[in-house]
Amino acid sequence: RKTAIDHILKKYKGKFGDNRMTRKERKEALLRDGPGKKNCGCKKTRCLKKYCECFLVGAYCTADCNCQTCENFEGGKVDGLLGKK
Repeated sequence: RKTAIDHILKKYKGKFGDNRMTRKERKEALLRDGPGKKNCGCKKTRCLKKYCECFLVGAYCTADCNCQTCENFEGGKVDGLLGKK
């Protein structure tokens, strides 16, 4: 089985996991690039989970975000979740 997996990974090099980042790496990249550089496009999570780039770095969504049914804005649900006042 290990040999078969290695063969597939060599055959399709660059297709499996090479471009995936861990949550910690993604957070560091978003913080390094600065807020507002990458805007979220959340559809079902309402920007209340760590899938949302804005929520991950602790920032509110902006008008540039493409999210739907957003709750991550000043005075929204996220204030209670993160303890912001």
